[in-house]
Amino acid sequence: MRGYACDEAENADQALAKLESSPSDLVIMDINMPGRQGNEVLPDIAERFPETAVIMASGVNDNKIIAQCIKDGAQDYINKPFRFEQILTSVNWTLDKRRVALEIQRYFQDMGKNPVSRLNPGNYFSGQSRAS
Repeated sequence: MRGYACDEAENADQALAKLESSPSDLVIMDINMPGRQGNEVLPDIAERFPETAVIMASGVNDNKIIAQCIKDGAQDYINKPFRFEQILTSVNWTLDKRRVALEIQRYFQDMGKNPVSRLNPGNYFSGQSRAS
């Protein structure tokens, strides 16, 4: 892919082993994989590798599965068949979102506050509004 170093895994267990040995900024994962399904391993990636962003790219076009993937930590979901430009746009957007989330996390760490454990900007804002 343009300007990115890429690696591949044959199944979910191999993907997790590769992430253990060499953390990655981004994983693009299909739902239909040999062994464990991509949507089954997604929560493991989110928990064990919170700084790794995930894009699900699959031919499964089920709104419940898509919503669950986003809830479980995927930053984006792309339906197959897709064009190369769609993937490139999603990768760029997801990596930008990851970069900003990590900057915010570092900012909170520098202020002595507890950082958020997952790359989700919605996690950074909680509490009651003064306007209420």
